[in-house]
Amino acid sequence: MKTFAISAIVAAAALGAVTAPVAVQAQRAETIRSAGPDMPLPQSPGIALAAHLAAAQVYLGIAPAQQEAWQIYCQALIAFLEPPPAEPDAKASLHSERMAHDVLRRADKAQALLDGAAALRGVLEPDQIARLERSEPGGASARTTTPPNLNKPKPE
Repeated sequence: MKTFAISAIVAAAALGAVTAPVAVQAQRAETIRSAGPDMPLPQSPGIALAAHLAAAQVYLGIAPAQQEAWQIYCQALIAFLEPPPAEPDAKASLHSERMAHDVLRRADKAQALLDGAAALRGVLEPDQIARLERSEPGGASARTTTPPNLNKPKPE
């Protein structure tokens, strides 16, 4: 009987040691799931842009024949909008020189984005292009929205 009790305690301890980490992970996952709108999950700008582009792909109705041009465009846009690496230039002591070096380092990314956009325009239908323009931040919908007239007198 004594051996059975010791075996049961050892088995229970082993089971607890194995299941405790699983329970902690489940609790963490539940905490993340229940974060809700008050506690947004941290997200990098690149991931947020990729999520926007994935939604735009569905919104635009990208067909299989358009997929390659869409992927090239998306990758070029993400690469272009990534912040430049902090590479101090020993020769550039003026802020304006550092800015110019940063622009030159990004020039190839800008050209890749322009090439990707041109290729994408070549495969999209006119209505898809219009939708893409409306869905872009700062796109056509942002340009057509008129800002409130701040100089207009308020009604009394």
